[in-house]
Amino acid sequence: MEDRGKIDWAEIIAPAWIIFGGLALRLFHLGRQSLWTDEIAAVIVAGQSLIEVVFTIATRDVSPPLYYLILHFWMKLGTSEFSLRLLSVLLAGGSMVGVFLIAKNLFDKTTAYIALAILAFCPLSIYLAQDVQNFTLLEFETVFAIFGYLQLKKGKGWHWPAIPILAGLYTHYYFFLIIFTLIIWFMLDVKSKGIEKKPFLKATLVPLVLWLPWLIVLSVQATGSSYQFLPFISPGRLLLDLSVFLTIGHAHGLSPWTAQPVTLKTLIFTLPFLAIITLPIITVLKIEMSENCISGFFCRF
Repeated sequence: MEDRGKIDWAEIIAPAWIIFGGLALRLFHLGRQSLWTDEIAAVIVAGQSLIEVVFTIATRDVSPPLYYLILHFWMKLGTSEFSLRLLSVLLAGGSMVGVFLIAKNLFDKTTAYIALAILAFCPLSIYLAQDVQNFTLLEFETVFAIFGYLQLKKGKGWHWPAIPILAGLYTHYYFFLIIFTLIIWFMLDVKSKGIEKKPFLKATLVPLVLWLPWLIVLSVQATGSSYQFLPFISPGRLLLDLSVFLTIGHAHGLSPWTAQPVTLKTLIFTLPFLAIITLPIITVLKIEMSENCISGFFCRF
């Protein structure tokens, strides 16, 4: 008879080693380079009083203030390059744990190991984890918003996704894309699995209502900030940037801020990487469609 109380150490050690490897890469030469322009700006802002932090972000930046408020308290532990960037490394480690739990919940242990390894050794994730910026916090909140939604589907409280959603809204404006994705996922689940609507509505509407006061600040940032929002990026440019950033990492000269044309040679170079990224997405969509289809030709909407 199987002992249910027995701990399966293999299930703990295997992902732990992958996470350890990912953290090791992020810690490697973490404090070797001096702070660059945006990092210095973040440290200067976070070094002010809490009220001054919010005021500075509201009038001179194009981001919500949560990361800078967290960095304000983190700086009390140290202000060396290593200490400042360590916050991003720890958040990246938390994201790795979350991705493993999500993949294990949705698929199986093998898929969870693969998903964890992809994130742990992703060049872009490693690059951003060595930066005093809000991107790893955004990554952390995105992962646990998804994990929270999975908990909500199991009948747990609506606060599971609501807390990371609220935190994400006060971290980066791009988090609205995550909410939009969760809404689409929820609509598919309602049609195929008939889950309750009320908990999800509370999990999304409550954070949005609590974010509304910052909408006034957003209007000020969009019109009077010393920064400017990026102009429209062509689909080809966006496709190239995503393929480069998500696979071979940050590449100077290959970013939306440059005017370098998209060449056929560059696109051909990134096609294998695009395949690696898109095949899992296509597989998941195919599974969702097969679950919602009555036959091979007719699907219920």
